[in-house]
Amino acid sequence: MPISYQRERRTASTMIKKYGWRHKLRRDGVDRWCLAVEVVLSASEKRALANQTDSIWLVSVDGLIMAPDKEYDEFVVMSRASQGSPSVEVEVRKIVAPVAPLAPGSIIVYYEIQTRA
Repeated sequence: MPISYQRERRTASTMIKKYGWRHKLRRDGVDRWCLAVEVVLSASEKRALANQTDSIWLVSVDGLIMAPDKEYDEFVVMSRASQGSPSVEVEVRKIVAPVAPLAPGSIIVYYEIQTRA
């Protein structure tokens, strides 16, 4: 049975939506909403990063107007909105490694970004 990368993309987007939250990508002062989830790293995985304060995020392709870019974008972490109150900016993180799209068969399933406060 052949692999359906479109189905894999839908599954990834569903999981990111379920476990993640709405954050922003900021380019030249203009914000674009995105769905992203922070990857929980083990202590040994954290030690393997160039800076142990770095975070890895998986960004859904759903709703993205343009792909994230290390050179032009910042990642804005947003708080989870409680009922009746909007989410607010928690911090702005720099994208410190080239954005890595998971794209088997030329279909982008999700983007992986590494950020630093």
